[in-house]
Amino acid sequence: MTMRALPLLLALTFLVGCDAFRSDGGGSDDTSERLFPARQNGDRVLIDKTGRVVVDLDGYNAVRAGAEGLTPARHRPGGRNTWDFFDANGEVAFSVVADEAYAPSEGRVRVKIDGKWAFVDTEGSFLINPYLNDARDLSDGRARVKTTGWQWGFMDASGTVVVEPEFGSLRDLSDGRARFESDDKYGYIDRDGQIVIEAVYDDARDFADGRAAVRQGQRWFYIDTDNQRALGSATFISAGDYGEGLAPVRVENRWEYVDDSGTRQIDPQFDTARAFVGGRAAVEIDGAWTFVRPDGTLITPAQFDEVADFAGGLAAVVVDEKTGYIDEEGTMVWLPRD
Repeated sequence: MTMRALPLLLALTFLVGCDAFRSDGGGSDDTSERLFPARQNGDRVLIDKTGRVVVDLDGYNAVRAGAEGLTPARHRPGGRNTWDFFDANGEVAFSVVADEAYAPSEGRVRVKIDGKWAFVDTEGSFLINPYLNDARDLSDGRARVKTTGWQWGFMDASGTVVVEPEFGSLRDLSDGRARFESDDKYGYIDRDGQIVIEAVYDDARDFADGRAAVRQGQRWFYIDTDNQRALGSATFISAGDYGEGLAPVRVENRWEYVDDSGTRQIDPQFDTARAFVGGRAAVEIDGAWTFVRPDGTLITPAQFDEVADFAGGLAAVVVDEKTGYIDEEGTMVWLPRD
């Protein structure tokens, strides 16, 4: 399984299950207090980070992972799809009538109504009416959108289109850079749509903490936001997202972690390795998942079928198609259950 495929697999798996994973966009490094979707005896509930059930979601037919202190859950009062946004105390902060809704990102909530996308604020007031053909969450002050056509551009937090939709392939803004594709090559634009790194790379990943992995030919290496080589002169067979001073890379068969100078910090031992988020990185060993600390120690033996990154102090984990939660030291605060 490639590193690119895993987040999509997680999103699809958990949206069907307890919806513990945010299905699209959003910052997994959000540390705000919020509630977490879980299952108890087949019913949906919201728990806090200690595993205490705060809200019984009887009558709700969907729930998504929260962010910025709010967790969305859907029900159908009066036959209309309505999303209630629960705060950390289990109170409904606001509601919005929409077919789909996602947790806030930078104070904006993305919703879908009759096939079109819109944005509301965290009081439920519409900031942008539903007219967008597609939209992603706000990131670095920009939301990636398709307006009346099928090309991507950027909209700011007020709803003003600041980069005209002219990109067939465009990623979210991060560290002031957004990856685009042109003639099967990859480069980066800035927040105003200006090309700041020409499309010369055969493959590329998003910027994170000022570094992005790019590929020319068969070798990966890292660049900074000015397109200067980073992590020394090291090149790799494969490379993942940089984060918190470490990068997951593959020099031979196994994944390892190197620092900003390209020096090995965690020995090669992983089938798959993801970026560090909140001092922990998800790693796969012999087909099972766990998390590694920056010093190379594991918080638990590799024992989970799948995991999501830590957010709000917990990480969702799956065992036998059942979802639970662990804390940052690997203690199970919610056992995997139906």
